[in-house]
Amino acid sequence: MKIVPKQQIKRYDVNQNSLMGTSLIGYINLSYDELKKIFGKPTNGDRYKIDWDWVLRLNDSVLHIYNYKDGPSYTGKKSIKGKDITDWHVGGKYVYDLKILEDYIKQEYPEFNGRPLTTLG
Repeated sequence: MKIVPKQQIKRYDVNQNSLMGTSLIGYINLSYDELKKIFGKPTNGDRYKIDWDWVLRLNDSVLHIYNYKDGPSYTGKKSIKGKDITDWHVGGKYVYDLKILEDYIKQEYPEFNGRPLTTLG
């Protein structure tokens, strides 16, 4: 019996317009610096409820990682930095997209293997 290797998950850059039809599907428990290492520099969100976010496509899944109502724009506390946030919202179209996100991170960054990264919304 031939064993097929696990499918490689690939990342594609997308823009904010790709978020149509997405909603909160869960959370990712990584620091700002860890997310920045994995996904690069974040965008500035809407500067009202979201201060930092990453929009990406993993294979056919569009994902949105963002802070929500806990940053300086919404709270008015200018002392809050991205590094102060450790629980990030994840938007997508399907709950199983959380698994795709977690698999991608563990595939590309083996140092996260064995660590739970995502939780359901």
